[in-house]
Amino acid sequence: MDAQPAIVQPADLQTRVAATDNYARSERERDLCETASKPDWLYLTIPFALSAGAVVLDSIVMKYDPNEAVRDLGPALVGLTWGTFIGAFWPSMPKCQSHYVTTAPPEGDVRASWPVAFAFALLAGATAPVVDYIAIGPVPDAWGNAERVSRIVISGTIAFGAAFIPYLIPPRTVWAARQLQHLRASVSAQSSFVSYTFQF
Repeated sequence: MDAQPAIVQPADLQTRVAATDNYARSERERDLCETASKPDWLYLTIPFALSAGAVVLDSIVMKYDPNEAVRDLGPALVGLTWGTFIGAFWPSMPKCQSHYVTTAPPEGDVRASWPVAFAFALLAGATAPVVDYIAIGPVPDAWGNAERVSRIVISGTIAFGAAFIPYLIPPRTVWAARQLQHLRASVSAQSSFVSYTFQF
């Protein structure tokens, strides 16, 4: 007699059902998805407020300081706060939906977040000098060309680097999404053993 095809029997019935289920599998996953599904407005607001403060300091206090080193702190602060603000846009946005919880395939997660982070970092680096020069208004005649160029380089470079801060100190959305991914990865690893039954 011919043998019937092999029947794959997962070790856990819940895993078999959840493998074709796009919803949260447990209360913990529902809580994490709930946290990751709402924008983190506080994380996005704080860098914006700090950027406004840096602009005020740069345009009112540091712009007229006789010491050039002190004046260079202005574009550095603007670059730091503006870069963090621009870089926080994508991480602060929702990373989960209650009716669709993403799961990495067995071969690993093929999606990378660094291209988006790099794009926002380039945007921050390109716009920080514009924000700095709009904020300070007319440039004093006493400033030389070297100082004017250095303000562009300082603000742009620091803003580019600061745009990655939200990935080092993530908002609630990214934190919850990472916890959810680790939780699902650990469950998948525990239930990766399958048995084969041959019926004759």
